[in-house]
Amino acid sequence: MDQMNKKERVLATVAGQEVDRAPACYFNHMAHTERSPEAITGRMLTEYWLYDWDFIKLMARPSYYGEAWGADYTWNPADPNGMPMLTEPFLKTPADLAKLPPLAGDFGPFAEQLKAVQWVKEGLKDEAFFVMSLFNPLSIANRMMGAVFGNPDEAKPMKDMIAQDPDAVHKGLATITDTLVDFTRHIIRNGAHGVFMTSTVWTYDFFDEESYEEFGKQYDLKVYEAAREEGAVLNVQHVCRDNIMLKVFADYPVEVISYESTNPRNPSLSEARGVVKQALWGGLDQRQVLPEGTPEDVAAQVRQCLDETQGKGIIVGPGCTANRHVPEENLRAVVPAIQAWFA
Repeated sequence: MDQMNKKERVLATVAGQEVDRAPACYFNHMAHTERSPEAITGRMLTEYWLYDWDFIKLMARPSYYGEAWGADYTWNPADPNGMPMLTEPFLKTPADLAKLPPLAGDFGPFAEQLKAVQWVKEGLKDEAFFVMSLFNPLSIANRMMGAVFGNPDEAKPMKDMIAQDPDAVHKGLATITDTLVDFTRHIIRNGAHGVFMTSTVWTYDFFDEESYEEFGKQYDLKVYEAAREEGAVLNVQHVCRDNIMLKVFADYPVEVISYESTNPRNPSLSEARGVVKQALWGGLDQRQVLPEGTPEDVAAQVRQCLDETQGKGIIVGPGCTANRHVPEENLRAVVPAIQAWFA
């Protein structure tokens, strides 16, 4: 078929239509580039041009929400790519969460992120879509309580507060959601085409579907509702980690579901097809193949991903951020492998 431009390719993919080739988009945290809007904008646009990605997921340091409410973070000078760490739990009791004040979506650290949104829009010159990274309200609250990524007890702070005072938790989550809704409206008004919202630790290992429906989903949906009201056309729900509750997200009003399909504890891409109706984003193993494999290993995984989905309704990319260096030659292998499959 005739060659599509990047926007046409993405729109056809999310509509489940035939494409000239599957779109590709990669994302990864590089913390030293996420400290300023200038640095992250430069990195995002450089990677987009260098690897021929079909759209951009605008990365952001995961601390900026807490910073907006006044939480204190430190950076490890010995590890320039290390994530900022909360100095001490900012929300120590359910009452602390309930007393959180609402913030304007263009206040402080939110305004800093909006600069990056504006500059990425200007740099793309309308040739491709881009989405802004968000945590969902439940995850924002949990992180401000002191939850640390990857810890075996990462979900414990929130679970403990829910057990102590669920009403206070709901009050705090409502405030965080109102702030995130306002921020989301600013994101779309400033040029982004959607949001990429991640669920972080809320999997079958730490939570259950009923709890997520009550403390997660109802607040997530308000964020997506705001994005759609502002005209977003490319919203992405990232279902993070392994042993995921994929069916909880089946009716989310998003165009794409992103998840780690290469993890043996998660559904395969073909299995996910039977659960969710949205386009899928994944297929590349960010744990080993991307950082440690060869370009041939990456190309083989691209082919497997496309074989499994028949090259339809799939965006080729990582299952999550690698949080480590991925060789340039491995990233350069992605788009040519897709092109070869569709040739």
